Amino acid sequence: MILIEGLPGSGKTSLAGYAQEIPQRSGITAEWFLEEHPDHPVFPREVRREQVRSDFPELCLERWRSFAAECARSERIVILEGCAFQTTVRFMFANGLSLDRISAYYAEFEQTIAPLSPRLIYLFQADPGSFLREETMARRGPDWTRKVADYTTATPYARERGLSGLGGFISFWTEYGSFCDKLVEISTLPRICIENSDQDWKAIRFRTRSWLEVE
Repeated sequence: MILIEGLPGSGKTSLAGYAQEIPQRSGITAEWFLEEHPDHPVFPREVRREQVRSDFPELCLERWRSFAAECARSERIVILEGCAFQTTVRFMFANGLSLDRISAYYAEFEQTIAPLSPRLIYLFQADPGSFLREETMARRGPDWTRKVADYTTATPYARERGLSGLGGFISFWTEYGSFCDKLVEISTLPRICIENSDQDWKAIRFRTRSWLEVE
């Protein structure tokens, strides 16, 4: 299993497509699942809608156990973008769960998928606020920015802290990103962390290929 994580616009989807090509060149079956596919094998749309449940961490773990059992019966590499953090940890973070509870969930998640020899690729930025403004928002445009800003500033996390407008939008993602950084620091998974503020995709692909081929 290859897990790819990062903030919106950091390049998870682009890198996932490339990561799929690497084993395929050697004749190995590799399957890539888009983060928000309605029929996602771990977190389909109907499961993502349950994010406000107080027992959402337990629901996520049930989904991971089922998927891990399915993967153990197949001979393929599975590539998941945004599942380790975005559609799990971020939902818990946004809905006001304590950081201790989210951390405990994440530790159990890693134990659950450990038999699948998972590897984590983490895309991060030294200044996530500037990256969101100058890269993500610029490339995705005002409609995307408005939609995501409206969502993030309406979450329990943002409301409890008085986060509003574009400033609140940036603060939410920056604080969420800092929490993800901490989870990566204590992670037990084999991982590579790539600072990609400059979006040098030739270098990013080279580092990814070199790491995956060695691993």
